[in-house]
Amino acid sequence: MSATATHDFLARDTAVHQIAQHIADRDAYLVTCPPTTLPILSRALDSLPAWSAYLDNGTGAVLRTDRAGALLVADLLMETAGVLVVPKTVPAVELGQVVGQDIPADGSQDLVVLMPPGGEPIFWPLLFIDALDIVDPTVAAQLRAMAAAAPNTTRP
Repeated sequence: MSATATHDFLARDTAVHQIAQHIADRDAYLVTCPPTTLPILSRALDSLPAWSAYLDNGTGAVLRTDRAGALLVADLLMETAGVLVVPKTVPAVELGQVVGQDIPADGSQDLVVLMPPGGEPIFWPLLFIDALDIVDPTVAAQLRAMAAAAPNTTRP
């Protein structure tokens, strides 16, 4: 976490474009965060030297924060999904420990998909799909089609 933690409310379109820029530049790991994963994730994020979370609850504003407690509070207030952006300067093994997954050390894996507990289908935050739509509309359309076929796999 940075020495001076920040919270910013961004217009949803601004947040989508910022995430899309990370997708295009391939300069960060992007972690999709279903609503039910935010409290668990919040307990481990302080071990990472740098990260930002974009938290979306379906309104016109998105909270961009680097405070782990904000994930917990957001989850308590209302259903919130997120996209975690971790610069690739953070070692993959450190991110892997936080998310409980093996991530290749060579930086070749940009996307980390957190699974909802209980064996539910993959959850794609709309914020991520909208950002992907800017960079790769074909794949974004495929995700939207998969989500339409499996209810409750996309929200905020």
